[in-house]
Amino acid sequence: MKNLVFTLVCSILAVSLYAQEPTLKGKKGQPILPESGDIGVGFNAVPFMNWLGNTFNNNSNNLYADDNRFLNMFGNSVVMGRYMLSNKTAARLHFGFNYNNISESRVVRNDAANNPDEEVIDTRTRSNGDFNLGVGYEMRRGKGRIQGYFGADLVLGLNISDGGVYTYGNGYSSTNTIPTSTNWGSNLNGGERLLSTGNRATLSAMVRPFIGVEYFVAPKISIGGEFGWGISYAGSFESSEVRESFETTSNTVLVDVVRTPAAGTFRFGTDNFNGAIFMFFYF
Repeated sequence: MKNLVFTLVCSILAVSLYAQEPTLKGKKGQPILPESGDIGVGFNAVPFMNWLGNTFNNNSNNLYADDNRFLNMFGNSVVMGRYMLSNKTAARLHFGFNYNNISESRVVRNDAANNPDEEVIDTRTRSNGDFNLGVGYEMRRGKGRIQGYFGADLVLGLNISDGGVYTYGNGYSSTNTIPTSTNWGSNLNGGERLLSTGNRATLSAMVRPFIGVEYFVAPKISIGGEFGWGISYAGSFESSEVRESFETTSNTVLVDVVRTPAAGTFRFGTDNFNGAIFMFFYF
C-alpha cells in the first residue's frame, strides 16, 4: 500500500511540473475541469504503475499492483465512461469483458500397439468468460484541480465456466480396463475418467456505493483512485459432469452423469481496499 501511494504521488508531481498552478484555466485558457456535456473515457492505470515501480527497484513483478486491486468486480479489462450531466454531477458506465478458450493436446502410449514408441493423442478444450456492465450516478465537489466524488453503481454480471471437453486416444476394452490416459489434474479417478464438464453459468447483481478523488494534471486529464462497498447476490444454474468407466461383469463402457444443483450466494463487503488507480480523459 505504501509503494502504491508513493508511486501515485510521484506520478502526479512529475506530470504537474508541466502544468499551470492550480487554477480553473490552463495556459491557453482551456477549462481544466470537465463541464456539463463532456464525455470522459477512463482506463486502468495499474499496469503502468506496475511498470513505473519496477523502474526504481530490482523486483521484476511488484505485487502491490496485481490484478485484483482494480475494480475487482470487473477484473483488469474494464472500460470506464462518464457523461457530465452538469459541472458537478455525472452518469457513469463501466464495461468489462474477459474470455478465454484453451485447447491442449498430449501424446500417450498406444495401448493397442506392440511398438512402445507408437503414440496416440489426448485432448482437452476449456473456456470461461466474464461479462459485466455497471451504470451509476455520481456527485462531485472540490476546488481547483482536486475533485472528490461519491455516488452508487448498479453492476450486472454473467460468468460462464466450461470445465472442459476431453477426448482420449486409448479406449476401454475387456483387455484394457484402465487405458493409458493423460492426467490433467482432476479428470482421472481410479478406473473412471472425465469426458466433459457442462457450462456453469452464474448471474449476479450488485449495488455499489463508492467514494473517490481525482487530480487534474492537465486540462481535462485526471488521475485518481476509488473505493467501494458492495452488496451483491449471485445465482448459479445447474451443471453436470459426464464420466465413463468399464464394467467388467458385462464388458461394457458405462457413462455416468453427475449433476450439480443450482446455488445462490449473498455477499457484502468492500473492494479496492489495497488501492485503485485510473486515468480519465474528457472531451
